[in-house]
Amino acid sequence: MSMPIVVKDKCNGCGDCVVVCPFFALELVDNVVTIAESCLDCGVCVSACSAGALVYEGMDVTQSGGGVWYLAPGGDIEAAGTARYLADEWGKSAAAVVFNENTLPDSGSDLVLVIPGGNARALAAAIQHEKPGAVLAPDRDQTRDLLAQTAALLNVNFFSGVTSLQPVYGKDSVEVVRPIFLGRYYVRVQAQSAPVLATLQKGALLPVRAMATTQAPRILDIKPAVWPEVTRQESGRYYMPGLEEADIILSGGPAIGREGFELLNAVAQRMGAVVAGSKEAVQAGFLPPERMVDASTGKRFAPSLYIAFGIDGSPGHNAAITLARTVVAVSDRADTNLAASADFILTGDIRAIMEAMLLE
Repeated sequence: MSMPIVVKDKCNGCGDCVVVCPFFALELVDNVVTIAESCLDCGVCVSACSAGALVYEGMDVTQSGGGVWYLAPGGDIEAAGTARYLADEWGKSAAAVVFNENTLPDSGSDLVLVIPGGNARALAAAIQHEKPGAVLAPDRDQTRDLLAQTAALLNVNFFSGVTSLQPVYGKDSVEVVRPIFLGRYYVRVQAQSAPVLATLQKGALLPVRAMATTQAPRILDIKPAVWPEVTRQESGRYYMPGLEEADIILSGGPAIGREGFELLNAVAQRMGAVVAGSKEAVQAGFLPPERMVDASTGKRFAPSLYIAFGIDGSPGHNAAITLARTVVAVSDRADTNLAASADFILTGDIRAIMEAMLLE
C-alpha cells in the first residue's frame, strides 16, 4: 500500500500515532506529525489517529461502483463467502473473476467477470474501468503476486495474509487484521481508499453460500493504460525456491542496480542460493514482491547464511533477518544500519566482491 499522508489541519498534536508506531517513523514537528522514510506502511498509526489526520490517499470507497470482486481461478470459489458478506454489508454485488471462459465457478456470486490474459496489467485495467470497492483472493503465492503487482500499478492498498476482514459500519470502509514482524504480532488497519486488494488466510475465508449465478458471464477485455512493465526476474534453468525454503539467501539493495542483480543471480546459481532484495529494491522493480526481505510481509525464513549486498538496513529489513544463523553485510562503507545486525562486515567495491565470488 502507499504511505499514509498527513492532513495537517486535522492534526491536533496528541502524539498517539508516535507512541504506537513500531518502526519509530513518526515524530511531532511544530505540533504536527511527520512521517520518515523508514515507514513500512503497516497502518497502525492510521487506526490510532482519532482525529482522522492520517489517511491513505486514493478514491473514496463510497464512490466505487463495481461491488466486491473475488478471484476464482480454475473455478475456485474459496473467497466467495467473504466477498458475499462484504457485498451484502455494502449493499452491492459480489462478482467472481476468472481468466478463462472454460473455468466458470458453479455458484457463490451475482455475476461472473472474465478478464482475458489473467495478468496484472489486464486486471488493473478492469479494476480501473469498473471501480470495485474490494478485490479478494485466497492467500497463495500466485494470487499474492498477482494482487501485489496490480496494486503497484494502481498505487492502491494491498493487504497480504489477512486473518480477519470486517466492514466499518457507517463508513463504507474495511478493517483488516494482518501479521507483521514475521507473524509475531498482528495489526488492525482500517483501509482509507478503494479498491482494497487483499489475500485472505483461512480465518478470513467465510463459508460459501450456495446460490446460482443468474447472469451470463461478462467479458472485460479492456486495453491497459500505459503503465511501466511489471516483470518477474528469471534465472535461466536454475530453480530458485522460496525464501522460506532457502538455506542461503543473497539479498541486494537498489544501489547495485539491474546489472548487479543479474550478477547476483549468477553467484546464486554457483552457490545454490536464493536471490532476494530489500523493500526498496522491489519497489524499484528489480525483483517481484515475493522476493522481498521485510518484516511487513509476515513471512518467516531462517537461512543458515544471509549475505546482504548494498543494503543499508531499514528497521523492517533488520527485523526480518533476526532468524538467520549468520548475517554478512557487503557494502562500500562500514557505518550502515545493518552493521548492528551483521555477524561479519565486508567493505569494498560491491561489484568487484560479487565478481570475485564467481572465480574458481
